[in-house]
Amino acid sequence: MTAQSTYKLKRLSRGDFPFVVLTLDTMRIDEYLADLEKVLKNKKAKGVIVFDLLLMNGLNDRFYSADFNGKSFNLNSFKPVENRGEQFQEESNRFFAKHFDLIFNSNMPKTKKFLIRNELEKFLAFKKLPVIHNL
Repeated sequence: MTAQSTYKLKRLSRGDFPFVVLTLDTMRIDEYLADLEKVLKNKKAKGVIVFDLLLMNGLNDRFYSADFNGKSFNLNSFKPVENRGEQFQEESNRFFAKHFDLIFNSNMPKTKKFLIRNELEKFLAFKKLPVIHNL
């Protein structure tokens, strides 16, 4: 599996974070961090980048952030994201609602899949968005 197929990078138009990294499998971040740094450098990104680790950690320990100086991440800056009312959470929820097969086909226990499905359905209802049929 290539590094690019282990994550999806989404540019955010507003909020405190320029990008959100959506993990697409359970591969550890450090295994594709060098590739991600190259991609972010090419996009001239700088600032705090948020990671959505839903497929690895589930709902409770989902979002982390790290400082990116334009070339590399400060490895000591990785920390859980406290404020969850940000645009990145909405973008992440939209992505996983559209690509629920990533969750459904994961090695996650059925109970976690059920909880995530319920959370995504609540999000869609709150935003008055159409329910995705594969949910």
